[in-house]
Amino acid sequence: MTPFQAVLRVTLRENFSLRRMLGSSASKSKKMMWFVVAAIIYSLGTLLFGLGYLFFQLGSALSQMGMTEMLLMFMFVYSSGIAIMFALFRANGGLFHFRDYPILAPLPIPMWKIGLIKLIVLMINLYLTTFLMVSPIVFAYFSFGDIGFWNILFLIVGFFFIPMIPLAVCSFLSILVARITAMFRRSSLFNILFMLVLFFAVMYFSMSSVFSGEENPFLGQIDFIAALGASYAPMGWFAKAVHRADFLSLVLLMVKIGR
Repeated sequence: MTPFQAVLRVTLRENFSLRRMLGSSASKSKKMMWFVVAAIIYSLGTLLFGLGYLFFQLGSALSQMGMTEMLLMFMFVYSSGIAIMFALFRANGGLFHFRDYPILAPLPIPMWKIGLIKLIVLMINLYLTTFLMVSPIVFAYFSFGDIGFWNILFLIVGFFFIPMIPLAVCSFLSILVARITAMFRRSSLFNILFMLVLFFAVMYFSMSSVFSGEENPFLGQIDFIAALGASYAPMGWFAKAVHRADFLSLVLLMVKIGR
């Protein structure tokens, strides 16, 4: 096993172990561990069931209007939003100023490989979180869309490309914010406050159309999502690639994001 493989293995085990997910105190007590596990399952189940019900209603309404494809745009927007949050709050500390640098720096591994390990951990966390949060949208789309093998394959491929642009852009924005706030006396406080301002700004613009008097809040976002799709071509390419199994649209999405 190479040093890179050894460090990657240890890093993955530390970041995705039961002790890390539940906390050291919970992992030492079986009763506490089962209590925490039950609480997490209940919370996630309640959240996903609620979102699933709302998106199922949304899918039913869109299906009647012949706009089932719009669900894929919802998936694109929410996946991008999660990537933005990850980049703003975790990229700087997870990729560029990680706390275990004094331990990893003396190891016989090039710094770029250490950065690659940190990036792998960040992307796994991002994709797992994104998959959980958009699974109700996928469920609704599968319930009302005409799904075949190529639709599923293009959905999986496209899903991995969605977060890349917002993650890259906002990661550099996170570094810029950290550099600017470092000039102040209490840099950590300014950094947190600046990130919170950005967070609430993103939330405001993304959720401003929710409170439109509709029983289902996502119905109020249809015009907002459609406007985003009209102004940001990759959204349309993703929806067209999956909904119509259009290989050319998938290639355009991959080339646009990957270049």
